[in-house]
Amino acid sequence: MNPYILAAISLAFLFSGILFSYVSIISEPYKDVNYGYGSCAFPPSDWQYRYWSVLTHGLPHPVLFVNGEKENVSQIGPVKLNSTSFYVYSIEGYVQPYAYLSVYAMFAVFFGTLLGLKTLLYLVQYKAIGKLAESRSPSGSLSVYVMKRLTNLVLVITITVVVILILEVLHGNNVFHSLFRIFTFNGGISTHYLVSVDSLLLTSLGYTSLLLGISMPFSVFAGSAIAMRNLSTPSTLFREWKYVGSSLASWVIGLSLIYAFHYGIPLFPSGGVGSPLFMYLVLPVTSLVIPTIGITANRMYDVVSKFRSTENVKYEIKGLSSEVLLYRHVFGRIGVVLLNSISSIFSEFLLSDFFTEVTFAVPGIGFLSWEAVVHGDYLVLEGIFLLYTVIIAVSNLISDLVYGLFDPRVRVRR
Repeated sequence: MNPYILAAISLAFLFSGILFSYVSIISEPYKDVNYGYGSCAFPPSDWQYRYWSVLTHGLPHPVLFVNGEKENVSQIGPVKLNSTSFYVYSIEGYVQPYAYLSVYAMFAVFFGTLLGLKTLLYLVQYKAIGKLAESRSPSGSLSVYVMKRLTNLVLVITITVVVILILEVLHGNNVFHSLFRIFTFNGGISTHYLVSVDSLLLTSLGYTSLLLGISMPFSVFAGSAIAMRNLSTPSTLFREWKYVGSSLASWVIGLSLIYAFHYGIPLFPSGGVGSPLFMYLVLPVTSLVIPTIGITANRMYDVVSKFRSTENVKYEIKGLSSEVLLYRHVFGRIGVVLLNSISSIFSEFLLSDFFTEVTFAVPGIGFLSWEAVVHGDYLVLEGIFLLYTVIIAVSNLISDLVYGLFDPRVRVRR
């Protein structure tokens, strides 16, 4: 496929992922109303399943009017009235009405980065050696290959469900009821926030996908560019940068950035989210980008060193020029290996993002998990465990399928 078409597709996925992430975190005032006539006032029956933006705007609060008079209600729940009366019971707060878009945003960012990495390598090869960059490999059975990958996906999710069911039994819950909740995508009601676990996961996932959408593509592309630049034109600066990912953790960089650019030079807020959102994202994105650039560069260098130690002599005997050797064979091998390992880079990014969100109080999945641990909210922790397992398992599947499409040799039946 034309590398410029691949670039356009990659950019479309990346921009849509970032855009949908931003839309998913937009919050607006919301009022859920129930009314009736009786001796007991009841809140709206399904208020807990709205996409309440509790991590950024706090818990929703009750407002009760009885016969036109406002009553003082401290917590949400049925309220016994002094007499049979007409009441209007509302739950008011902020919701993220498009929180469900965060799921698409997460996978769009991953696929866009995966395809963009292949495109970047292909463009460099295509510019240097033209049509020699095109690879021709033996074809294999794509259907058999897909079924093997799907089997791995089902196995990973099954193991996760079994672990969650064991935790449910240990908490005294019925295993069949818990299994029904899992298969109906109902995480239950948070014991701390008193809203549905599903709404907590989706409203916080938007912030996580936004951070990843900005930092992961930049890190992967920059790390790859640094490594390729140093391969073609060696430079001390580029050569040393690859060690950054191995020596500095994102949370260490984050704390240093807070000290330098909030307390030292008050340019950026130390954490949380607010307006303008850009100012609150600069430091967490920077703390994610700096080490992962080095991680990506390190991966490329490892591939090159192994390849050169075992394959160079063979290609030199064939009389290939150093340019063809570098851009056709070395860069080609880099592309194949990195495509196969991009899901592990994604997993490492998610782990780094956990610590970064806690460090900067960004209301994403990482911050939500910390809150759940602090308050002993095991249902939220189970939901995060299942959600991240599915995200990583599906990203592995996508990576394997794209790997199989670009390198058909892995599909050959033996």
